[in-house]
Amino acid sequence: MLASPDPAPPRHRRAHQIVLAEAVTFSLVGLVLQIWRLLVLQASMDQGIFLQVLMNGLRAHPFESILSSLLSTNVIHAGEMPALGYQRLGQHFTPILVVWMPLVGILGRWALPLIQVDLITAAGLVLFQLCRQRLPVGPAFWITLSFSGANAMLGPSWGNFTDLCQLPLAIFTLLLGLERRSAWLIVPGGAATGAGTAGAAAAGAGASPAADPLLSGGPGCWPRGTTKGEQRGPLPAVHAQLFTLSSNPNRSLSWLIPDGIRPWVYSTPWRPWQHEVKARSVLAAIPPGASVAASTPLIPPLADRERLVRFPDHAAVWICWLSCTTSTPYVGWKTGWRCCNWAA
Repeated sequence: MLASPDPAPPRHRRAHQIVLAEAVTFSLVGLVLQIWRLLVLQASMDQGIFLQVLMNGLRAHPFESILSSLLSTNVIHAGEMPALGYQRLGQHFTPILVVWMPLVGILGRWALPLIQVDLITAAGLVLFQLCRQRLPVGPAFWITLSFSGANAMLGPSWGNFTDLCQLPLAIFTLLLGLERRSAWLIVPGGAATGAGTAGAAAAGAGASPAADPLLSGGPGCWPRGTTKGEQRGPLPAVHAQLFTLSSNPNRSLSWLIPDGIRPWVYSTPWRPWQHEVKARSVLAAIPPGASVAASTPLIPPLADRERLVRFPDHAAVWICWLSCTTSTPYVGWKTGWRCCNWAA
């Protein structure tokens, strides 16, 4: 009769508990900051593009986005008008977006922050398991914390939605599957990572912090002559987190950290909230089926509409909607557009 395996040492159990607690904290903080960005109109064009792509998919027009066409070569260089049926897959071939359509249909614009933050959170947990395949618990623990606190992870987690947010999880799952020789991990990890030069390049860039010690020679890859105290040293993780927080990624911490020291540039938390209240009063006046042109901060809250384009940026923030049936005189940069100035 086989003896049951010895329980994990207390230090190992504690490391696992801290990693799990860090993941929960990472997710909660990321979601709070993302919700704040949406509420105070700090999200911008990319957030609106992906929401419009997914909402159009629910309307049986998958991967179509007139917002995405604004960034196409035809519009920027050839001077063509934005196209209503423009296919975003021609710019970024990421068909995996279709997976998120049902959740967007349920949660609307709040689904994208949830998807992005939780995918990167899950990537950190898989990374810890990946490191534990060949490294002691101490180095695996600090590598995972350094990953979660790095600017390359916190910046995207707290910024606009990106179609690359699944790559860390996909790559780490693929590598973990290769380590364990598990088809249940290799197949979904490889499918989500994708094939081709872009996928390989992203995989190399995304996996390098964790895979470098794993792929360079097995258990002996950790630098020889290092003491256990040095292996457990928290300095890399602490430095990464301090550097990230001081950089104020995507201005997500502008309510806490000033944007400039000399001259002093700081916006109190209630000032953008006051602007948001004014904006919402204007948004509520737009007819449900109207075509809309809006400046960049107003794109995300309007991106569930099929006909939405970005209005040229000015010193004042404008929102316009096409009104062909009213007798009210038209005012705006182009005949046929009725505009309201909501904030200077």
